[in-house]
Amino acid sequence: MAYRIAVKMFFGVIAVILSAAGIVLAADQPLTKGLDPKVELELKYAEALQNLGMPDYAQMVIDRIQDPAAKPWAEVLKLQGLLSLGKFDEVKNRIAARPDQDSTETWAMKMALADAFYAWGKYGEAQGIYDSLFKKYPNGPPDALKSFFIESAYKYAQMLLLMNKTESAVEAYRNLLKANPEKYVVRQVKAEMAELLLKVAEAAPADKRKPYFDEIKKIAEDILWVQDVWYGKAIVYLAHMRMLEGNIEGAQKIIDDYRDKLKTIDDALKEESQKTGEDLTKLSPMAQCRYLLAVIMHNEADKLIADGTQKNKEKILELLIGKKNKDN
Repeated sequence: MAYRIAVKMFFGVIAVILSAAGIVLAADQPLTKGLDPKVELELKYAEALQNLGMPDYAQMVIDRIQDPAAKPWAEVLKLQGLLSLGKFDEVKNRIAARPDQDSTETWAMKMALADAFYAWGKYGEAQGIYDSLFKKYPNGPPDALKSFFIESAYKYAQMLLLMNKTESAVEAYRNLLKANPEKYVVRQVKAEMAELLLKVAEAAPADKRKPYFDEIKKIAEDILWVQDVWYGKAIVYLAHMRMLEGNIEGAQKIIDDYRDKLKTIDDALKEESQKTGEDLTKLSPMAQCRYLLAVIMHNEADKLIADGTQKNKEKILELLIGKKNKDN
């Protein structure tokens, strides 16, 4: 692509990412959009109280909100307070009693219920609501539901992974992208999709892998225009894909060609970790590169062992235990 941003410019966002339970969904909540700033502040205050485990105090704040425009979102917060206490039947009854079952406000309440089911390990109940949400909005949600939709789609993907439904999790990510999230969210979601597609491809027969590889390549093309963490992940995924294709030399060449850039990302993460006190090195692609190189070297050693000739002994030892690679 025509431009790149510097690595360090990205890490202000990364610090936010790590504080957000694994997903870069730190944008303003839909509860606050288009409201009077004072009312917006009240809703955020009530939400913060709920998140701190103080639903009674949150309810006191909600009860004093008089703006009619805020009432639907205040109702969502009330339901979230009940759900935090495990009062699922009461919430379901409230939702069922609403005359406008297809309104954005009611769908926001349904999503809050689905997210609570997920949080409480009630995966079957959550899945039914999530699936109905994507059927209702096959091309993406209306603006009023955008943030709710994005967060719920991501949670659904994580739930499906816990249920060992990797391909379904990929589909949940695709639904998330239909909501047109922020660019940095798109990059993370696509990178995570590529990782899941690699797992699906690895488990598939060799002659069934091409569609997965094609999608991984397309994701990499979309990601490799900004030099950030996801840029590094994309390189790793391309190398891993080459290895799955049996192209060991191609996999090693990708890592070698991008080694300096990967090292730059790794160094920047280490530097930022020292500044913020947040361990960002776990985001570094270097560990994955080292693992892939180890697998490649082991596979090459296996080939030489299978050849059975004495002349390969020194090379086999070098591959398995002897020579340090450039990353060490």
